[in-house]
Amino acid sequence: MNIQKLLEGEMEELLRRNPDVHALLEKIFQHKDGKGDYSVERHKWMETLDKETFLKEIRRLETRRKQSER
Repeated sequence: MNIQKLLEGEMEELLRRNPDVHALLEKIFQHKDGKGDYSVERHKWMETLDKETFLKEIRRLETRRKQSER
């Protein structure tokens, strides 16, 4: 018996025993791993950011946060 068949059997049993956990696992299993290397892609993206624009956005978010605390 392969792993997929074992997993299907376990999931059916879990559905009967604990439907909430089954639903959570179903949601997790729907996630598909992406392709590529996230860290490499992130570094490429970060290199394209203009530092001044980045700092302005941080300041804007900080101002908004402070205003919402009042």
